[in-house]
Amino acid sequence: MNWKELLSKKEGKKDWFGMVFPFLLGLGVIFLLLSNTHISSKEESESTETPLAQVQTDTYEKELTERVETALSHIQGAGRVSVTLTLDDQGQVTVLQDSEMTLSEEEIVANSGESRSRTEQEQRTETVRDADDEPFVVKERAPTVRGVLILAEGADSSVVKQELLAAVQALLGVSAQHVHIAPYY
Repeated sequence: MNWKELLSKKEGKKDWFGMVFPFLLGLGVIFLLLSNTHISSKEESESTETPLAQVQTDTYEKELTERVETALSHIQGAGRVSVTLTLDDQGQVTVLQDSEMTLSEEEIVANSGESRSRTEQEQRTETVRDADDEPFVVKERAPTVRGVLILAEGADSSVVKQELLAAVQALLGVSAQHVHIAPYY
């Protein structure tokens, strides 16, 4: 029976599908297995974390302080507001890296006929770069706020103090023990 006869019959179409589908399925499984062995020898999704050097911490701190001051000064009764932030760290950037591991095995035979094997492992890591030759950033974490000092003209009022505290906790995610509010004179 030739291919034309298989395709021309109605029942032949079912037979044709029954022959081609398993073949394509088997081919797909082979590709998956081959790609799996490639991934185990070369891990492309590995990444490393490095200190946040590109972003100036001082600039970040200044911009954040200005934004918090602006927000807090809009609270009714707060009056003039001054904010001082302390940062716990400089943040972190995670960049994508390619890592390739090479294993070489050598068998050494001594004059006495005794043999032993030696295995050598070498790992090479390279930072992945984008079109502008900058490291490809996978994840970025901003610096963590350690403490906040708020000076406000209306801080004599307990209601204003409570509003300022609630606002700074919502904005920066810091606990009440890391916030100090005092009158601004």
